[in-house]
Amino acid sequence: MSSDGGSLVYEDKDLIVIVIPAEGTELCPFGQNSNSGQLQTLAFASNCQNDQMDRPTVGYFGVCFGMIDPTDRTTKTHQRRLLTIAHEFTHILGMNSYDFPYFYDHTTGRPRTERNASNQPPMQSVLCVDGTRQYTEVASENTLKSVTTANGYVAYELVTDTVRNVVRNQFNCQSLIGGRLENQPTGEGDCFGSHWDHRLFNNEFMAAVYTGSTQYVTALTLALLEDSGWYVPNYGVAQNSPFGLGVGCDFAEEECLQNGLVPEWATVTFCNDAQHIGCSADRRLIAHCDLSKWNGNLPSGYQYFSDPSLGGGLTQSDFCPAFTTIYHFEVGGE
Repeated sequence: MSSDGGSLVYEDKDLIVIVIPAEGTELCPFGQNSNSGQLQTLAFASNCQNDQMDRPTVGYFGVCFGMIDPTDRTTKTHQRRLLTIAHEFTHILGMNSYDFPYFYDHTTGRPRTERNASNQPPMQSVLCVDGTRQYTEVASENTLKSVTTANGYVAYELVTDTVRNVVRNQFNCQSLIGGRLENQPTGEGDCFGSHWDHRLFNNEFMAAVYTGSTQYVTALTLALLEDSGWYVPNYGVAQNSPFGLGVGCDFAEEECLQNGLVPEWATVTFCNDAQHIGCSADRRLIAHCDLSKWNGNLPSGYQYFSDPSLGGGLTQSDFCPAFTTIYHFEVGGE
């Protein structure tokens, strides 16, 4: 609304984003998703209006200003804030499980999921990643498929053509069917996942959790935006994530540890000794093994050791002990 009570009119605008301060609301909580401490929410976003082709045209961007230190003006902090903004804007653009049923085939201009007489995708009862069932809009299997992980849990994968090709190239594995979405709940009511799976795409800027390592804007997220049917991305800006790059099918299809041991293909990324010092995936940051003892047994599918309470410090990594940045200096950098 304008100051005189009339409606604001925006002409020739592709997208309108409303920025809202959310400090002091339930939307800026401290989340108990980490064994070592609390994960803080810096921002959140979604879309709330679409055009006749279902492309988002209006979105909101909530900021938890209490998590922003205005005196911290280091280059790394500035880069993190920019990536946070890019992350949230990508949710607005369409990386949101509620948008997947509305994707279009960019080669035909037709909806990827058939619509009913009201131009709505079908409603179905489905098993969600948190183990509950929801009656919700579901994308066609040419877009989204349910899979069972190596740990025995349900997950969903985006199986559109461009996403599938990028994932196969990332891991050098031609048997993969798509890009796996986060199967640890990161938002209330999100049945399928709206981030890339942290276990597989740790350094992707659209993973759910920022761990301190370098994040990359990869072709994977650009492929999702292209396969939405709403955008033509510039792949020239894409970066290769070093996490799992070219390692092979085992990295994507097997458990991260086998009988408590680190497989040969996983020695760069995963670990089994809390005293082990290593490097970040891009070899620029010193990192430690985040193996820790939880206050209770881990879910059965994530018990990698004879002690069922031992595991990595992050649920989104499927409790895989991984090299996590703790020393914030770069090799050869500032």
